[in-house]
Amino acid sequence: MGLQTRKKRVERSIHRAFRERACGTCTACCVALAIDDGEIQKEAGERCSKLGDNGCSIYEQRPGSCSGYFCLWRSGLVDTQHRPDRVGVIFDVAELKPGEFVVIARELRRLAVEAVRELLTPILSRGMVVLVIGVDSKPRRIIGPPDQAAVVQDYVRRQLPVIDA
Repeated sequence: MGLQTRKKRVERSIHRAFRERACGTCTACCVALAIDDGEIQKEAGERCSKLGDNGCSIYEQRPGSCSGYFCLWRSGLVDTQHRPDRVGVIFDVAELKPGEFVVIARELRRLAVEAVRELLTPILSRGMVVLVIGVDSKPRRIIGPPDQAAVVQDYVRRQLPVIDA
């Protein structure tokens, strides 16, 4: 089975899970993530201007970058009680290059990953790497097997802007 076929099969199974879990009152991604999509443009860590007291004020018409985002909790891959707004961490997955994935742990509160360390055990036992992004939206830590962590570290370095002093 080719890489594209496996990827599509995984995407289909994950999308079936998406239909089963709604965000509810969680709006963690509305603050933690950067958005650059039409009328909404914000930096990571900033509260979205469309976020009101009762959640997203444009939920039914929200941009594709918002409606298409699924954290691991929403996908059903993290237990119900570990919803991002409750534990202070949003978990998702990024593909560094074809076939190479990293779990991203975006902290909503300082050092929140340490409080939910048990959530990392199944991820790390599969040989995956976790990239911890701090509340300041900067890479804070890489956790995982040294050889895999080195790949992620190299990727992060290549993504950082070069500032000529």
